Amino acid sequence: MKKAGYSVDELGNDTAPLLKMNRFVFVVMEGKNRTKVAIEGNYGMVAFANNMKELKEGIIDKVQEQFQGKFVGEICIRRFMDTIIKIAN
Repeated sequence: MKKAGYSVDELGNDTAPLLKMNRFVFVVMEGKNRTKVAIEGNYGMVAFANNMKELKEGIIDKVQEQFQGKFVGEICIRRFMDTIIKIAN
């Protein structure tokens, strides 16, 4: 019996809990050759790009792919500046 407000994907899994999220946080890190990688930890979404403009587009694509184009909400992109401390003998 299908509950009101719930939908079922092609594998028979309830998808409604996934659609309750209306805000995702992606953390951006710089990879090799100055490429950018954005990681969202709850659903394991990852996007790669050469610059921030492409990365934003890639993040949107990943979220819409995850939710079959039905996501409505906010995406927060967090960028951190690393402070490197070297300790030498």
